[in-house]
Amino acid sequence: MAWFEYAAVNPKGSVVHGSMEADSAATVEEVLREKRLTPVDISPGSPPKSGSQGIAGWINTKLAKVTLEDKILLCRQVATLLDAGISILTIFTTVMKQTKNPKLHRILQSVHDEVEEGMGLSQAFSMYPREFDRLFLSLVQVGEESGNLPLCFNYLADLYENEKQVKERIKSATRYPKIVITTLFVAVSFLMSFVVPKFVKLFASSKV
Repeated sequence: MAWFEYAAVNPKGSVVHGSMEADSAATVEEVLREKRLTPVDISPGSPPKSGSQGIAGWINTKLAKVTLEDKILLCRQVATLLDAGISILTIFTTVMKQTKNPKLHRILQSVHDEVEEGMGLSQAFSMYPREFDRLFLSLVQVGEESGNLPLCFNYLADLYENEKQVKERIKSATRYPKIVITTLFVAVSFLMSFVVPKFVKLFASSKV
């Protein structure tokens, strides 16, 4: 993924400028046309600076990862707020204020802006395929088309919770073998480094 700066003409004939993270310039052009913008210029750019954080903030965002816990909390929050009758834009504004993950915050801000400009929710999330897989996008799309977004987000939260439990069980089950293997490796290393050389010298002195 890389950042691109663009200039485009909106339906009113005004030129708008902006930046976008995408796989290629062709992707940027496709997204702009979907937003009813006519690309005029697309060129490689740099990530936008967020306030006083500058490049340090951008590095922190890049190093951050969207974890299963982040996705579970996001899906639960969105489902609960949708059930309460709150608009999707207000929901993302609220969730953004609560998330502590800088990368997820940036993604939610982008999704909020794209939805505000008329893009579908699943389409906005599809701009981040590394964080949100095909299953997530497909279920969100089904929720949009069927009008059952709360149900779909709750189902996604359940799936992620199950995935988390499975990973924790695998981690727990492999902990003991890892300890045994590590201990054996340390023991063999000790033997080869300290014990075996002494025997080699002993045999050599005995001309064996």
